[in-house]
Amino acid sequence: MANDPLLTWFGLDDAAARLYRTLLLHGGRTLSELRDLSGLSTHQVTDGLDQLVAASLARFDNTAKAGGRLWPVSPKVVLTAALARRRAQTLRAQAEVEQLEVELAELVATHEALAGRRATGTLEHVTDVTAAAVTIYELTASATDEVLVLGPGPRSSALGASVYLHGEPLLDNGVRLRGIHLGSLRNRPTEYAPAARLALHGAELRTAPTLPAEMVLVDGHIAVLPHDPADPSAGVVVCRHTTTVAALCALFEQYWMSGEELGSSPRSDELGLTPSERELLRQLADGTTDEAAARRMGVSLRTVRRMAAGLMERLEARSRFQAGYRAAALGWLDEKAPAAVAVP
Repeated sequence: MANDPLLTWFGLDDAAARLYRTLLLHGGRTLSELRDLSGLSTHQVTDGLDQLVAASLARFDNTAKAGGRLWPVSPKVVLTAALARRRAQTLRAQAEVEQLEVELAELVATHEALAGRRATGTLEHVTDVTAAAVTIYELTASATDEVLVLGPGPRSSALGASVYLHGEPLLDNGVRLRGIHLGSLRNRPTEYAPAARLALHGAELRTAPTLPAEMVLVDGHIAVLPHDPADPSAGVVVCRHTTTVAALCALFEQYWMSGEELGSSPRSDELGLTPSERELLRQLADGTTDEAAARRMGVSLRTVRRMAAGLMERLEARSRFQAGYRAAALGWLDEKAPAAVAVP
């Protein structure tokens, strides 16, 4: 930092600024006297005087009587005018910035209208698919604390894909990244591999048999959800309603607490049921069809039928509904599941 901010701002180097202040205290001095009084070298005094004369801050008295002595020019005369010019420049620059802000707002409004972005209070609907992906990227890129992802998988989830595409930069910036995906992710190598790589980079990923919705949560203040879960082309909804976002964060944490780490083996409880088997029993008890259960769990119809057959055999049931009924009667579907143990 300069030793004399005012004078160096005016264009003088430190030596010239020091020489000017010496002149203010000891006006009417010769070069040699100024050198001794200022403690500068002869070269510094000569160069400094050139700067002072060029800036109209010093003048020579070349009369015979004065003998070539130097006098300072009043700073009030020179520097006040310079500051006035700088103030005028600053005001012009500020006016230009304000005009640019107006033009930027107009451009943003044009872009959002083109992309089909409509905001109503704390909700914003982005109808264009590309604009939706850009919106998710912009929101997550601005995260400072944590990004939460709830969805089928890193690639099958449109929202998750937009986040995980930039997952490593997020983690490198110190942002915590947590994701909960369907347990069937373990059986989908094309999705499991990139998820595992991201986990090695620091992402925290867990799985659950089924998920209540698809969403991205940013810093606990913003939620992004599909406008129509059945139609990916319908875009996304960005929610900034405090209570709603808090409820969605609580829902995420509930699934996070019961989820299994991505790299762990499937776990079974005291009854020998894995989370996926317990979830299938719940759906059988509700009368859910095999096709619907497969969709909710993200597995094939063959997998559901194989799991159902195994459960029916264990429960000595002749039908899927009877299996669900017997599981409920035996307490296998209680909300508080038995303690989980690792499958050998």
